[in-house]
This record gives sequence, C-alpha cells and structure tokens, in this order.
Amino acid sequence: MPHPLFPAYSAFVIREKRRPESVAAFLQSQNWTEPFPFTRFGAWEQAEMKGLLLEARRLLTSDATFAEYSSREQCLALFYTWLELLGPWRDFLRKIEKIQPWTKTASLWDEVKPVFLSWTKELIDQGLEARDIARRPFLPDYYPQLLWADAMVVMSQWLYDPTADLSRTDALVEKSVNFLFDLLQPNALDSGWDLVSFVLRRK
Repeated sequence: MPHPLFPAYSAFVIREKRRPESVAAFLQSQNWTEPFPFTRFGAWEQAEMKGLLLEARRLLTSDATFAEYSSREQCLALFYTWLELLGPWRDFLRKIEKIQPWTKTASLWDEVKPVFLSWTKELIDQGLEARDIARRPFLPDYYPQLLWADAMVVMSQWLYDPTADLSRTDALVEKSVNFLFDLLQPNALDSGWDLVSFVLRRK
C-alpha cells in the first residue's frame, strides 16, 4: 500500500503543478520525524508504482478462482486490477507527465517493468504448458515484452481517456490483450511446422 505521506505528496503536485523543493522540505512541511526511505521524489514515485502492481498481484493470486483462469483471462485480470488500483492516482500521474520531460516520465515505470515481465512470463509459461500458447522457436522469450508494450499503450489511453466511465480504456484492454493472445495461440502455421519437423525427423 502507498506510504502514508503519498496522498499528501500527490495532492501537493496536483495543486501546485510541481514537486516540492526537496524531499527534506516536504517532510518538514508534514511534520514528519520518522525515518524516510527516499531522498529523491523520482525514486519514491517508482517505488509507489511498483507497490501498486505488487498489490494487484497479491489480490489476484490470493483468489482461488484466479488459478483456474487461462493465461489470457489472467492477463486481462492483471490489466483491469492494476488500472483499478492506479485509479486514485490518475490525476497525479497526469500532472507528473506535464511537469517533466517524457523520458523522465517513462522512467516512472522502471521499477514496475521487471515485476510485470516476471509475472507475465509466469502466465506465458502456464499457457505454453497448457498449449494455449504456441511454443515457437526463440519467440516465447519475447512474449512478455509484447505485453509490456501493450501495457504502456493502455496506460497512455487510460491517463487521457475522455469517457466518464473509462469505457475506451476497458475496450482497448480487451481488444489488445485478446489480439495478442490470438497471435500467440497455435494456428495453421504452427501445425505446418510440426508436420514438416515430423517428416524431416523420419528421414
């Protein structure tokens, strides 16, 4: 869960359209006297975003029915749950995007990406085991990267979704994740490759 001071920090950024002068100055303004683990706002923000994805994972994996889902269904649940937890911080994230260069905004997800890739690799491995996903030479290692690229597209849509109920984001999640898993599932080309391999092995 977010650090107790993160709501106050988020409110400051939204209100002032900038970060505080320094972490030390912000802590002093909040009369915070306990040890604080960050000396840079960027590192704090990265840790909070990572924590939200970890919380999404905890919530999903603690639900017994989640284990019964296909890898496609688990990935959809991942996206929807993660976005739901990010919801309270949407205005904050939009302000952060506006007060710094895009390259620094992209770094906001540096701590999130390894967790996301590790988790989606587990989902992909599960799909490969169940044969819901094609085991193509060399390609499975890149499947989590495809999902990460999709997550960043979804995130951009979500931040500036003009619909009151975020229906465009929901539609993008469903359509993009299903499209990627349609690409990953076995198809006629995979069957043809299996046939050629079988024939060649018999020669």
